[in-house]
Amino acid sequence: YPDEAQYWLWSRELAFGYFSKPPMIAWLIWLTTTLGGDAEAWVRLSAPLLHGATALVIYRLAQRLYGGWPGLAAAAIYSLMPGVVLSSGLMATDAPLLFFLSLTIWAYVALPDASAGRRAPVAAGLGAALGLAFLSKYAAIYALGSIALHFLVSKDARRRWSPMTAAIFLAAFVLVLAPNLAWNASHQFSTVKHTAAN
Repeated sequence: YPDEAQYWLWSRELAFGYFSKPPMIAWLIWLTTTLGGDAEAWVRLSAPLLHGATALVIYRLAQRLYGGWPGLAAAAIYSLMPGVVLSSGLMATDAPLLFFLSLTIWAYVALPDASAGRRAPVAAGLGAALGLAFLSKYAAIYALGSIALHFLVSKDARRRWSPMTAAIFLAAFVLVLAPNLAWNASHQFSTVKHTAAN
């Protein structure tokens, strides 16, 4: 569809941002078309792979929280949702967004139970995953807002954060997002203006 053609054109010249979207979609198309060529199947290949990976993360997340059968049910429900089935056949920003958001949630759930030696890597993974979600679609800002809201309303949520884990999370998030912010700054924040206009 027309948006896919635009994303494919972007993938011919890699950058840290584009007029209307962050760069992840162009990077993914560049990767798959470099491997197999410019046929539609190669342009779209990362969408079903990312949705499949998201289903696996959802399985592990639900299994951790509720056990084996709920994990399997959650993965099946995700995989069979009409929007996911449709999105698996098109190259759009939703597949990478949902994958990186699922990793973000997985790390967020793992953070309170992480041992002292693993808290820093989990916090860094949480920040990096959220940064990659932002590089996929700016709608990831809702996840950041949800984490902040959870912190404000839940005493348990506040206990999961120490000053060190918060600093590591923010450092990883900013480090991953910084090239896109720099690109936007050097292009008069064209992506931000376009997104705000919509």
